[in-house]
Amino acid sequence: MDDLIPTGSFSVDLTAEELRAIQLVEVIGNRLATEFPEIADLYRSETNSQRYIDIAIQYFGSEAEHYPGVYAKAVGFAIRKLIPPEEQRLLTSRRRAKRLGTLFGGFDSAAFKQHSKRAAARRHELHGPDTDAMTRGRGMTPWSKVERAIAIQKRQEGVSFPEIAEILNRDYHDGKPIRTAKRVADTLKYEAKRKQK
Repeated sequence: MDDLIPTGSFSVDLTAEELRAIQLVEVIGNRLATEFPEIADLYRSETNSQRYIDIAIQYFGSEAEHYPGVYAKAVGFAIRKLIPPEEQRLLTSRRRAKRLGTLFGGFDSAAFKQHSKRAAARRHELHGPDTDAMTRGRGMTPWSKVERAIAIQKRQEGVSFPEIAEILNRDYHDGKPIRTAKRVADTLKYEAKRKQK
């Protein structure tokens, strides 16, 4: 196995054991994809969806149980070779939704709503509020940095609020009436106050 790891190939500090595990994932994954392409159908199955480790145990038995990290990752490697990326994204989305639905008893359950609240609070605590998502959630279009800069520049050039709104709508919103004179005025007032702080 040592011959699979070219000298000087890795710039990160990994142990020889970790490097061998990475190489094994690729070797086993390639073997799975070549010899057992039906694993893609097992993964695709809506009625009997299996996790990577379940598929690994089915094909490698106790060896996969002893080294679940390597074998589960090898199945993932093979799946990525066998299933196109677009289909993988769709399958992953469906599987996560199904798993969450099962875990919490459906998306309209009190347990799921409580989980969503805790997750949102944690995300807010770690990363701050996603103001763009909040804006979109109210049916509005968030301002881009470029839009703000153009609006400020045009106002400094003496252009009126209705004209600025028209320019922004034409150049950034395919002519749709997204920005109004009032929203332009409010945004520019907010930007002015923010700069004074």
